[in-house]
Amino acid sequence: MRIARSLARLSVVIGMFFVFATPWVAQGVPGLINYQGELMDNGGNPLNSTVSIVFKIYNLQTGGTTLWQETHNSVQVQQGVFSVLLGSVSPFPATLFDGDSRWLAIKVGSDSEMTPRSRIASVAYAIRAEKADEAATADYAATAGSAPADNDWGISGSNVYIPSGNVGIGTNSPTAPLHVYNSSGETNVTIESNGGNAKLDIDGADAYVNFERYGSYKGAVGYRTAGDYLYLHKGGYVVLKDGKLGVGEDNPQARLDVSGEVRLWNKLIAHPDSDGLELTDNDGNTRVKIRDDAVEVADNSGNTRLKVINNGNVGIGTTSPNHPLHAKKASGNYEAKIETDSGEVDLILDGTSGNSTVTFQQNGSFLGSVGYDMANDYLFLWEGGKVVVDDGKLGVGTDSPAETLDVEGSMKVGTSGTPFLEIREIAGTTHASYHYKHIPYPPGYTQDNTRVLCVEIKRSNNNTVYGLNAADINYLLAPSDIIIYYEDSSLMKGVPYRIVLMKTK
Repeated sequence: MRIARSLARLSVVIGMFFVFATPWVAQGVPGLINYQGELMDNGGNPLNSTVSIVFKIYNLQTGGTTLWQETHNSVQVQQGVFSVLLGSVSPFPATLFDGDSRWLAIKVGSDSEMTPRSRIASVAYAIRAEKADEAATADYAATAGSAPADNDWGISGSNVYIPSGNVGIGTNSPTAPLHVYNSSGETNVTIESNGGNAKLDIDGADAYVNFERYGSYKGAVGYRTAGDYLYLHKGGYVVLKDGKLGVGEDNPQARLDVSGEVRLWNKLIAHPDSDGLELTDNDGNTRVKIRDDAVEVADNSGNTRLKVINNGNVGIGTTSPNHPLHAKKASGNYEAKIETDSGEVDLILDGTSGNSTVTFQQNGSFLGSVGYDMANDYLFLWEGGKVVVDDGKLGVGTDSPAETLDVEGSMKVGTSGTPFLEIREIAGTTHASYHYKHIPYPPGYTQDNTRVLCVEIKRSNNNTVYGLNAADINYLLAPSDIIIYYEDSSLMKGVPYRIVLMKTK
């Protein structure tokens, strides 16, 4: 094969190229050379085929350095004629055509590189095109003697600026001062300083700003389409959705929805036009109400369990406390505990029987109790035994006192007194003829365990005489009975008497 070059056509295209493809080529001007040629076989006949052609540009006619090359693998040749765009496979370096001589070499298929190489030259007027004396418009000019202002990009020292209008990157119709558009995938904008950077990432659905320092992620702020909310992220999420702020919660149900602990350094103040503050649980039940007139704490069913009103009264189980501490339970036992480090006092109210009991304990050990027994209608003390107060009568060892003091068991009066079991009164009538009276011992009383505390005789003239071992009255504890002696007078005979005995053991 051999090639016949269309040098005139090549020169025209090269001339056009030098008008636009200088080192200052403006964006939008194609850096291509339209090359046409002829291919014939060894017999001189035009070729009709598809061939591979390699184009190279050297700095010398022979030898030298390859400055550029590209391969066109499937070139259609019809009647020997072919046409290609040089630079469409491998773009020309910006400094390739810098004024020095350049030589084009061609290699077809497996043939050797054709010789001689063809020198690339400018057409006559393209030489002048390197410098324009006058131009209505210019995509770029290295220098200009004078040019009217066009409100386009300007240069001031090391600053490049645009006086007015919008700048579009990826769009020819920007709608903002800076409009960046990518028709597919993410659009990334990085703003970086020496010490750190903020990175703006926008994908097809979400928009967010990532903050980095030395390549290390520090946090983000953005919008998430899936949940339709704005967010901040730094180890956890803070979400703003429909005017509600969620901390650790991406679907806030209240103005402030916090999932986790809350710590306040100062005050939590309700708006003056609001009905106060409420704290609810996960099921939406109000557990704490803070109002102008009271503070209420409720259970998970909404029943108020604790209420503090403005007058200082505290209600537990009641919404209308009428004492500084008012506790109430609808049914069952009510227990309250007052405890210290070394002991405790348990207050137990039995709502079933109506009994009220205060139990004293120390480190869990029972010490005693005091309370009211509704079934028997008396107050009681208990510590190893019971002391009862009923209708003004004190019962020791008995819960049915019949006297002002009713003791079931021994009793001792004074620090050096004799312990006793019982005090009993015996009444009767003195002898009508004698000045003495034999009185049998009561059951359980004997000469050894009986003490006479008092003898009383009412005279017939209605005067009462009391005495022991006195001139008027005396007594004798005989083995089988008690003998009382009195004045030998008609006034003392056949009249009422009363003796108070004490049983000592």
